[in-house]
Amino acid sequence: MTTLPIHLLALSLALAGEGPAPAASPAAPAGTEAPPAATAPRDPDKPPPGAEADQALWQATYEINNDLVVEQHVAARLTQGAKGSGYLDRLPELGKTGALPKARADELAQRLLQTWTANLEIVQRQWPVSKVRVCGYELLNFESIMGGGRAMAVPLADARKTLEECLDRARLVLRPLRKSNAELKAVLDEIGRELASLPPSPGTSAPAKAG
Repeated sequence: MTTLPIHLLALSLALAGEGPAPAASPAAPAGTEAPPAATAPRDPDKPPPGAEADQALWQATYEINNDLVVEQHVAARLTQGAKGSGYLDRLPELGKTGALPKARADELAQRLLQTWTANLEIVQRQWPVSKVRVCGYELLNFESIMGGGRAMAVPLADARKTLEECLDRARLVLRPLRKSNAELKAVLDEIGRELASLPPSPGTSAPAKAG
């Protein structure tokens, strides 16, 4: 019987899947660390790499996106407080009974009606930006090409202009809404203090707080 040469025997076993497993890569020496990942995840609350002016624009838009959503929640909470307080019904009644001077009761009721109506008009009217996303899409497009170098200079300039315009439109909403929220809260707080200072009528509970 002819004996196969050693190297042919090894080759035939390897082709049949019976050969020895390939040698493992040498283990890293003890005490050494694995190499860091090539790219660390970006903090979504901070601007991506780019020119300083572009980062400032990104930050301003990011903040106004959040601020407009927050102010909408504030307005909703104030409206809920105004409804729950029943001030527009209670103040005229207090003026009629003399529990509160009629002129003062009428003044507070009128101011509440005016500030509340103005607040609702701002919240309910059509805005020049999305009430949900604000400038979210424009910001996402802008950050996706920030720091792209000369190859992205033209699309970056276009995205920058679009974002700046959206930011200006958002400011047209944020400023009056924030001011209106502050005015409505001030009136509600003033009415609450006024009613809390009244002596309780027999058989009535303390006035509810609004907002």
